[in-house]
Amino acid sequence: LGKYTLYLVVMLEEGQEPVPYRGDPDEGAAPKSSLRDDYGFVIQSPYVSLYHTFSHVWHEEEIERCHVWDAWISKHATDADSSQLYNALKKRMNSREGLEELHGLVRMGIPKKYRKVCWKLFLDIDSIRIDGEYARLLNTLEEREREQQGQ
Repeated sequence: LGKYTLYLVVMLEEGQEPVPYRGDPDEGAAPKSSLRDDYGFVIQSPYVSLYHTFSHVWHEEEIERCHVWDAWISKHATDADSSQLYNALKKRMNSREGLEELHGLVRMGIPKKYRKVCWKLFLDIDSIRIDGEYARLLNTLEEREREQQGQ
């Protein structure tokens, strides 16, 4: 049996009202105040000390990546804003030498502050984007919710 199932059995046997489940039945729900990594994942209790031990190393690596990427950007773009970075990356992707250079940068790691722009280009989002599609999907969802509420 999962932890939550056991919890329900104990609570019901004791005549107490169980708290609604909001997580993995086998893991139990993590409290909202749990320590989270930079990506938002909960750091499980056995790994908290490891996280604290190495978090400064990851921070230093991020700073180092930023220095390398900032130097690259200053060489290939007039500014570090997203459109300048996007255009500089796109231009470099069109040559073999530039592509090899970008592979090296990406292998080293993309700094958090540049990931959105880089992945937008690497995934070629502009070529698959359909103008107005998000608004259309949102309207469809809202219509379905209204229909369900009316039933």
